[in-house]
Amino acid sequence: MKEKQGYIWYTDADVICIPTSDRIKNAELVMESGLALEAKESDSNLPHYLAHHIVDRGNVPCLFARDGKPHFCSLPVKFNYDRKPSIGLIVQSVKLMVALMNRHNFKKIALPRPECGAYGFDWERDIEPLIEPILDDRFVVYNMTSCVKKVHCPVNLSHCCDVCRLRDNCEYVCTDSNCKVRKDAERKVLDVFYRNQDIMRKKDGI
Repeated sequence: MKEKQGYIWYTDADVICIPTSDRIKNAELVMESGLALEAKESDSNLPHYLAHHIVDRGNVPCLFARDGKPHFCSLPVKFNYDRKPSIGLIVQSVKLMVALMNRHNFKKIALPRPECGAYGFDWERDIEPLIEPILDDRFVVYNMTSCVKKVHCPVNLSHCCDVCRLRDNCEYVCTDSNCKVRKDAERKVLDVFYRNQDIMRKKDGI
């Protein structure tokens, strides 16, 4: 297992693992915040596909293959969206995810520190000792909160994180998923991501 600081969307990995729950609403998996929301916004078919998978096979990792990289793989961390994440489920999901990556022979897989954000588990104490023995050097774990600085959100005064999401330009990203500042920052990140993807496709003649 390798570790890297920075924003996971700038990875050159074959697959990005997306932490998920098993909460389904209107035939779609609920993906309302964080990396799950960003993945949903990058491909609107993802929530329906993952919901169908959960109904058929249960709350286990699912590969969502796309025409270009990165592909997505769900990484279940909660049995229910409104409950706390489960360490046991995280470990089980990581093991099943590795087996899935082996089956498809992917060479580089990116994932965040599962449920180790502001209100989650402690990475070094709770999660790293359990999943490090499972993950080989194909797996890169991104620490997206490595440069956290608490500030006041100009909209609702919730504390925010300065996550250096835009390489050279930091953005204040509120931990409240309904915060307008956070939504605007995430939209800007995705715009940069899509623009970079278009540039790469043109270079490759796609």
